[in-house]
Amino acid sequence: MSIAWPLPPLPCVAPGVPAGCTPAPVVPTLPFPSHHVEMYAYYAGNPKPERIVANVGANDPSDFTGFQVQPVIDPSEPCAIRAMDPDDGGCGKGQLGASVCGAQVYTQKAQRTATDEPLSDTTLAARDQLLLQAGKVLSKLTTFPATSADPMMAVKGRAATTMLVLVQHNPDNANEPRRSGQLQAINPTTAEDDGESAKRLDRCKAYRDTNGHPYFYVGNPKQYTKPLSGVLFGTLLYQTGAGTAAPDLPSQNFSGITFSVPSNMKDLVEIQIRIEPDSDKIPGGVYYPVIQGRRLPDASSGRGAIKFAMFANTSAPGLPATFTALVGSASVLTQLDERLQ
Repeated sequence: MSIAWPLPPLPCVAPGVPAGCTPAPVVPTLPFPSHHVEMYAYYAGNPKPERIVANVGANDPSDFTGFQVQPVIDPSEPCAIRAMDPDDGGCGKGQLGASVCGAQVYTQKAQRTATDEPLSDTTLAARDQLLLQAGKVLSKLTTFPATSADPMMAVKGRAATTMLVLVQHNPDNANEPRRSGQLQAINPTTAEDDGESAKRLDRCKAYRDTNGHPYFYVGNPKQYTKPLSGVLFGTLLYQTGAGTAAPDLPSQNFSGITFSVPSNMKDLVEIQIRIEPDSDKIPGGVYYPVIQGRRLPDASSGRGAIKFAMFANTSAPGLPATFTALVGSASVLTQLDERLQ
């Protein structure tokens, strides 16, 4: 699946805009609080849709918690710490202390190679390199709160939009360390404070591991395809460089969402992607169709595959859906068991 998550219109994309216009930065419209993303399959001759579940390990398909769309990284995330990465040589398997392993990752302290190593030009350069890399996939409206208390000097993203990923939904999101109130908000003081670092190390790992929340997503600024926590299905279409809304950035092209399903979808004729409340008992819960996939003629796809054109809903929530904006494509490979024999 290669699709762009629908974004508010960029001023420089509108017809009649003069050449050389600089687009205003955009904040993506993500699922509302206490909502997540679901996908549905419509089959020929059956008006009732079937919920699409992704195979994740050996879990029963009925246990699938749904999907979620989130920024690939969040600079204000308190659980963005080295200790969340089991492959970190110093924290996941090494002997570094909580002051380093629990420090917010966008700080100098988190770049240390020894617990008692002083802050230096080396740690500063490592932090600045990380900020530079992360800024390439975040909107210019996104700040890095760990870096400066002065709003005029705050480091910000450099792109017109934010790169988004499709992950598995964590239904217990209200109790996530980032929302539960257990941890202080990230700022230049708390991000490197030893006491807060020890709390972050303890609470974040305990929430994911001890309390059993494997779908708690925390992005990894050093490797987007390997989150510090959570299940990642892929990235939504994101481009920068010449000919895009962020021409001042290097050419980047991220796209690709892939997962397998426990059923044969050979008769699939339509896909719908919707935002839904986590519970039908939530007051004011919104059921909002976001994207519709329309099956293309078989001649446009290969043997054993079904291809879909994906169209975004251009109507506001609460209004009848109008799927008119082409935002990508999807392919479904079917009858793999028969083709292997």
